[in-house]
Amino acid sequence: MRSAPSSCRDEARESLMQMMSLPPRDASTIEAGVIIHCAVDKVFRFYRDFQNLPRLLGDVIAVEQIDRADSRSTVQGPLGIRAHWTIRVTEERPDELIRY
Repeated sequence: MRSAPSSCRDEARESLMQMMSLPPRDASTIEAGVIIHCAVDKVFRFYRDFQNLPRLLGDVIAVEQIDRADSRSTVQGPLGIRAHWTIRVTEERPDELIRY
């Protein structure tokens, strides 16, 4: 069995992404969904460990865990400018929700 040409696979992927994207609430809101084929607890643990953020977000270059609720992130901005900020977890429901 031959696979579809890459342009067909790209079109199919783009179509699937459009179907999975949520309609915008307003002109300034962008929402999308992603399907991850992995157990929820594993995904939550990975995301909850903020030291993994550089693997997920290209502009985050470092994360220092201060304590269970706080961490300090370093972001590489335009023109080589680095910015730092502290993230504080304000609400957490394991395997369900994390707010910061």
